[in-house]
Amino acid sequence: MFLNSHLLRANWNGVPLDDFAGCESNLAANRQTRMLADLALVGCYNKTYMPAAERDRIMLASAKRNLAAMSYFGLTEYQKISQYIFEETFNLRFAIPFEQHNTTVSTVTMNSLTPAQRTRIDQLNALDIELYAFAKKLMFQR
Repeated sequence: MFLNSHLLRANWNGVPLDDFAGCESNLAANRQTRMLADLALVGCYNKTYMPAAERDRIMLASAKRNLAAMSYFGLTEYQKISQYIFEETFNLRFAIPFEQHNTTVSTVTMNSLTPAQRTRIDQLNALDIELYAFAKKLMFQR
């Protein structure tokens, strides 16, 4: 029993959402922002390098700057538009148009959350939510 419990915790399978969200070293929080930001600007993963608010501001600004500098990016919610922008950006045509799918596992999961869980997820991903709004606006400008 201990071994199975340990294995489940090692890869997050079977961990209740509230426990997952409560983990201080959880790399899922604001993951997209971190993936796009230049982490050297904020001391990489050293949380004592600067105050959290300054770290967040710098990471978000860096992620936005890097996203804007990309020749192309797409958004899952706008697959057909993303395909069109790709084709126009690179002067290429897909043989088969993208098919828009709007129902995902995350859609079902989001609908099953309690208001407190939804609020917590929004708090943990505030930078990603702002980055997404920026990306959506930028995509439609393109």
